[in-house]
Amino acid sequence: MATPVYPATLPGPVSWEARPVVGALSSVGLSDRAALELRRISARRVYEASVSWQFLEAEYAAFTEFFRTDLLSGHKWFLMPIPSGAGYVEEAVRFVGRPAARNSGLTAFQVDAQLELWQGAASALAG
Repeated sequence: MATPVYPATLPGPVSWEARPVVGALSSVGLSDRAALELRRISARRVYEASVSWQFLEAEYAAFTEFFRTDLLSGHKWFLMPIPSGAGYVEEAVRFVGRPAARNSGLTAFQVDAQLELWQGAASALAG
């Protein structure tokens, strides 16, 4: 089955803030070396991003349909152009949790979400 692609008819994010995911997490309340839980991270870089979109009513309906059907309520990885130093680059992303939507006008919605970005995986998922 093909990897879903963010619809070209929808606007891109109005804000994007990415931070790298750390590979070792310490357990709460434990300080010794045995308390470290190692999380395997592949050779590709993994980031978490805070993202916001602005949608008109029809665009919001299309976005929620894409989220619900193509992404199976946000569980699937999908390809999306993201801002980079070289312009926009298509990368593999997926939602971490459900997006939060609120009205930002009579027929406009702001959608805020956390995305997981798997840098360099777009070519592997597209193939």
